[in-house]
Amino acid sequence: GTATNWEGRRQRFAAAIDGPDLVQQDWEIIVQLAALLGADLGLDDLDAVRTEVDRLGVRDTPHPFSSDGDDGAGVIADATTDADATTDADGDTDSDADALAVVARPLLLDRGTMLAGAVDLMATARDAVAALSAATAADHGVADGDVVTLTGGEGRLTLPVAVTDGVRDGVVVLPTNAAEAPVGSLAEPDGRLAVRLAPPDADGAGEVA
Repeated sequence: GTATNWEGRRQRFAAAIDGPDLVQQDWEIIVQLAALLGADLGLDDLDAVRTEVDRLGVRDTPHPFSSDGDDGAGVIADATTDADATTDADGDTDSDADALAVVARPLLLDRGTMLAGAVDLMATARDAVAALSAATAADHGVADGDVVTLTGGEGRLTLPVAVTDGVRDGVVVLPTNAAEAPVGSLAEPDGRLAVRLAPPDADGAGEVA
């Protein structure tokens, strides 16, 4: 089999015990099912499977967003639209072009209670970042690695920026529970997540609230 570590690196390992005579490996069953459906996968042994996996490798570019939202991208598109409006004290909705829609992304290793006390394991966790598209970062005058303050609702988070091609313009992707405070602390009273972004010293902020 193959094990994948936290960094995405694969490591092969041998079978621990031999199975009964009629037991087949998964790849053998898939090849036979494909043959019954009239397709030849061209895989004759395990080495051929591993060669095909290595050939496929990792994508160099992210999957493109579709315009119709059939692949789920429409959820982010809708969130971007919602972020363009804020509600004042009287309940009236006003346009706010500076507001960014938030996509909360749970990480495998975070500050959840299941990992409380797992110091060594948490030492391998990815750093919490605010992921932005290049266009959004440019609009706000920030670059990859800059530290910014995100404010929304009654909360505030200060995180470094990660500029990536995998985020739609007008959206910021934040870790659900990997920073000093959960992303839910940025929610408006109605539950909507739309934040404003600024350098931490722009308003005298810099701490996590």
